[in-house]
Amino acid sequence: MHTELALDAIDFEFYDNYNTVYDKKVNVSNKLVHTPYFKTNIIKISGEIKKDYTNLDSFVIYVCVEGLVYVVYNNQDYNLKIGETLLIPAGINHLKINADQAVLLEVYL
Repeated sequence: MHTELALDAIDFEFYDNYNTVYDKKVNVSNKLVHTPYFKTNIIKISGEIKKDYTNLDSFVIYVCVEGLVYVVYNNQDYNLKIGETLLIPAGINHLKINADQAVLLEVYL
C-alpha cells in the first residue's frame, strides 16, 4: 500500500560487517534490539529457567529459532519447535521454560 514510503525507509547500502552484537549468556534474556516500538531479546536455553513478567505491562511473543522448547504455565506444557511462535498474554506473570539446548526470541512492547 505504501510502497514509496517503504522504499524511502530501506537502507540499500552494503556493509562489510553487518552483524548485531549481543551478549550470549545462557538462561537470561540478552538484549538484541530495543526500539521505542518493541523490544527483542535472545535467550539461549540450557535446562530450566523461570520467567517473571510481573513488572511488564505487555504480551510476550516467543519465537523458537533453534532446538525444541517447553513452556510450562499452570501445569500445562506448550512445546515450540524451530520456526514456531507462542503468544503469552499480558496477564501471565510467571512461567517456566525448559530445553536441553535451544534458542528463543523474546519480543514485547
